[in-house]
Amino acid sequence: MSSIVLESDLLQFLLIIIQDAIGENYEPNPAMRGSYERINEHSIVQAIKRTFQSFFASVQSPQRSSNGSRVGVAMSPKAQLALLFLEANLHRKLAVKEIAVSVDLTPSGLRYLFKTQIGASPSRYLKEVRLQRSRELLQTSSKPVKEVAYEVGYCDCTRFMRDFKQAYGTRPSQYRSEYRLTPHPNKERSK
Repeated sequence: MSSIVLESDLLQFLLIIIQDAIGENYEPNPAMRGSYERINEHSIVQAIKRTFQSFFASVQSPQRSSNGSRVGVAMSPKAQLALLFLEANLHRKLAVKEIAVSVDLTPSGLRYLFKTQIGASPSRYLKEVRLQRSRELLQTSSKPVKEVAYEVGYCDCTRFMRDFKQAYGTRPSQYRSEYRLTPHPNKERSK
């Protein structure tokens, strides 16, 4: 069995578990149905369901944000699943089509979902998440900037540095130096 088929089956299985956890009907393909029914009552599957139920319950807030995303209404399960997929695959190059397939949508359906529920395109959202994660890594690790760039999914360090400077007004290495010199209430004090 090829790894692409296995990965596709695994993603579909995860989608079934998540949608079952939040009470949305989702019909797996007939080949998956028997497997799912056999392990559905397993304690690990139940723990995964509880984790997702807890996560999805926490993704709510009121009205519309300044960027136009819907808030106040719970995000749709597919939007939440797409965000989880992005977070889990932050370290690698992602195509809109791959993200769409992971949540059983077309690429245009995914773009519409992001526009209406998140307020940004999938690629813009992914870029923002990568930059936020890189900032966290710069604050908490001593990894070289190039390694941080690769860890958050940038293949081109120059592009990463340009995007970082555009987003935060400073180069990554400068940001790290300035962050370490500034006292922060959440930062542990060294003795």
